[in-house]
Amino acid sequence: MKTLALLLLCLLPLAAQQLDFRAPHPQFPYVDQNKGIGNSCGPAALLNAFGSGSEKWQAAAAKIPGDNDRARIASVIKSFGQKPSSNLPQRARWEIRSGVNFADLAVMADEFRSLQWGLPKVRAELYFASAGADSEKKLRLAHKQLHKSLAKGLPPILSVRRFVHRQGHWQSVHGHFVVLTALPRQLPRGSQSFPVEFVDSSGAKTFSGLISLATQESGLPCLVLHCPSSEIGKKQVRAGEGSALGLAGAIGAW
Repeated sequence: MKTLALLLLCLLPLAAQQLDFRAPHPQFPYVDQNKGIGNSCGPAALLNAFGSGSEKWQAAAAKIPGDNDRARIASVIKSFGQKPSSNLPQRARWEIRSGVNFADLAVMADEFRSLQWGLPKVRAELYFASAGADSEKKLRLAHKQLHKSLAKGLPPILSVRRFVHRQGHWQSVHGHFVVLTALPRQLPRGSQSFPVEFVDSSGAKTFSGLISLATQESGLPCLVLHCPSSEIGKKQVRAGEGSALGLAGAIGAW
């Protein structure tokens, strides 16, 4: 099987892509889900996205009570996560064993923004695409939407999945939510990737990565997030298996 290094495309076009568009409030003390409740990456990502946003988004975050990370995560769960799921019958949006799914987190995010008057609606988009022209369109759409959300003051939440090559095909074995904090203002014509920075609430750490096309070599069903230093989902990878991170979707204001 071809190595995942094939996901790193020509470095020359990348040299022109600077991380010149950043979260409005990068000094925000990011919430660490490890100080909170199990499987709370979704609620923590909400706090990190709103808290690192522009003043109005920060104002919404400030209305969540709690003196520490654990208390604020618990408040988000109590306010938005204990309501019935929008797409899974007979369960709450958030549960301690499984966390929250993409569709429910999008609903929670939009309810969260209603805490502050005048904020734009929060929406969600999936970035699943087959290799080729469809993936190129998704890459441009992803950059456009992520940029637009940052422009509206809300660092978007990324839905990231760990895929492993098992039994002859790629399988998703772990899902996680992180917050995008930087990307290039422009995506040059013909680009097959663009650099990003994101905050992982597991440890409240910042990572650098590269969002790229789904290629025939990768075989992934969605855009690819190349970030070798990230530990997201690596515990689910068995010895000898190939693995990669996929960008499954995003939640933001566009």
